Amino acid sequence: MAASQLSALEGEGLEAGEPALTKSNPGCLYSEGQRLALEALLSSGEEAFRACMQQERLPPFLSADEAQALAATAEDWTVPSQEPCGAGTGTAIADGNTGSVTYWPGQSEEPAPLLRLGWPKDTAWKGITRAQLYTQPPGEGQPPIKELVRQEIQAACKLVAVVMDVFTDPDLLTDMVDAATRRWVPVYLLLDLKHLPAFLALAQQLGVNPWTTENLDIRTVQGHTFQSRRRRQVSGRVREKFLLLDGDRVISGSYRCVPS
Repeated sequence: MAASQLSALEGEGLEAGEPALTKSNPGCLYSEGQRLALEALLSSGEEAFRACMQQERLPPFLSADEAQALAATAEDWTVPSQEPCGAGTGTAIADGNTGSVTYWPGQSEEPAPLLRLGWPKDTAWKGITRAQLYTQPPGEGQPPIKELVRQEIQAACKLVAVVMDVFTDPDLLTDMVDAATRRWVPVYLLLDLKHLPAFLALAQQLGVNPWTTENLDIRTVQGHTFQSRRRRQVSGRVREKFLLLDGDRVISGSYRCVPS
């Protein structure tokens, strides 16, 4: 949390002779006016957001696309259901005593999830680290990026670990299932929670049940969640895309296949 935010929350005043934090100061990372405008955006939409900005005399701090995306993805607070049959569901918060003062530990009190499929024991690289740039369309003498990715997955013998925001490529999923079930290579997939339905739809089209496929472990993650005092929330999304192979090779980036 920024020092300027802590000062605002704790009501600390400025010491004698201490200069006030201005917008040009690098330490000024928190604005109460911006927070109020964001609250209005999440609870009442873009018109209320613009009205609050005008009332607070704020310069623009969100682009039109950002404001539209936040308003579209905002949802009511939910809490996990306590019913045994309601696993994975949530209920809207109705308790007036529950709010933004809820205890949030600096670190999770839950133990880190185990890598149940195992992990290469000796992953310390002792050679010379090399980096190679690939482009799409490919450069002279280079394979297309998708071909490179598939070759590396098919050549993996110890580990395939993937972090992906949107996973909808049937060829890559087929290669990973083949690595997991035929070559018995541990395959880990870490996917963005919001885009999990797209991945599950792809798996269904291929006749793959990702939850019962042997040697394949799938987990989901999402970005930080902002919860407003008006009981609205918005969560960040995964933007990273990288592939770890055998503990000693990494492919990072993105590509898009378009007709030539």
